[in-house]
Amino acid sequence: MGQKRRPQPKRLPSKLLQIRKRLDLTQDQLADKLKRVKAPPSGGAISRFEKGQREPSLLLLLEYARLTVISTDVLIDASPVLRSLFNHPSLPIEVQDTSN
Repeated sequence: MGQKRRPQPKRLPSKLLQIRKRLDLTQDQLADKLKRVKAPPSGGAISRFEKGQREPSLLLLLEYARLTVISTDVLIDASPVLRSLFNHPSLPIEVQDTSN
């Protein structure tokens, strides 16, 4: 009997992509800003997170949250909108569903 895979946050890749675009950063620039994490990601890792090929670690998600002033529950929630980006409710980001 194999172990069941845990549910994957379906909108997380799109949210991470939209965050990076909203910050107007390249993948390498974002990786540089996330270097405080014990195992910092490379630009290539950021790409894989945004494509849904890999998931960022919990510590990395916490750093994303700190960088953008978004709570981690908003990042992993299935809601398609990031209303709290930069802690400003009038700046919603619509996240496209790319989980097809």
